[in-house]
Amino acid sequence: LHNAAGSYGAVPLTLSGDLDINPEGGEYRLSAQVGGVEVNALRETLGARPTPRPLAGAVRATLHVTGALDHPVFSGNAHANAGPFAGEPPPGPALEAMTRCAEQGAVAAYDVVPFSAGQAVFTLDTASQTLLLHSFHASPVGGGHLTGQGQLWTHPEAELDARAVRIALHARDLPVQDLLRRYQQSAQLELPPTLLAAVMPRGTADADGTLVGSHLAPTFECAWDVPEEDISGGAKFTRQAMELNLRAPAVELAAHLDTKYPPYEAVLRARTQEE
Repeated sequence: LHNAAGSYGAVPLTLSGDLDINPEGGEYRLSAQVGGVEVNALRETLGARPTPRPLAGAVRATLHVTGALDHPVFSGNAHANAGPFAGEPPPGPALEAMTRCAEQGAVAAYDVVPFSAGQAVFTLDTASQTLLLHSFHASPVGGGHLTGQGQLWTHPEAELDARAVRIALHARDLPVQDLLRRYQQSAQLELPPTLLAAVMPRGTADADGTLVGSHLAPTFECAWDVPEEDISGGAKFTRQAMELNLRAPAVELAAHLDTKYPPYEAVLRARTQEE
């Protein structure tokens, strides 16, 4: 194949390479350039479930296909794309956040947080049904950066298998005031100025977290601190509850909130983030 152009669902791609069609020992040796595609259209094409919170943006990618004909290995890298893309972004807070910060370089957004850059390096081994996320990096508009790595089991049983997801997350130099104000404005929440002054750091924060568990019921835990202001805290989110704590010179706070999610059957039927 020499620069064969086409589409896989909503994904435009240009393919080059060759493959040995011998059923015994045949292998793929293909490379593809994936044009800009809207992330929700990409998710639907791949049959992936909706993200917990709204997502906006588009990606480009370089993809390599190797391995046996019956068990190919997909590897490559993807990055957020500001250029033209296939697919129509759904309305919602993520699209609003990205559009509002376009002049500041926003090319993607998750929930109400816009990002100026994002990229990932990955390998999907269909024999072991494992997605390895070698690394990813994202830069929020306003400063700081997020990194991470991990793996996900893609077998259908992974939906309820507690060993399916293992991801480590790291954040450095996050602008706390900027992030908190985005969520405060999104929730239209008015807080007393004295409370805001006590709990809203003026410096930057570092954080480390993990996402562990099944696809349908993962556990997210994180710990963060603002070293120059002696402020720290943590959070834990499960399907059953949310736990938050904050320690600052002027205040200490601990909270526990029981949560109730839709039954698994409803989650499995969902095809959009709204559902």
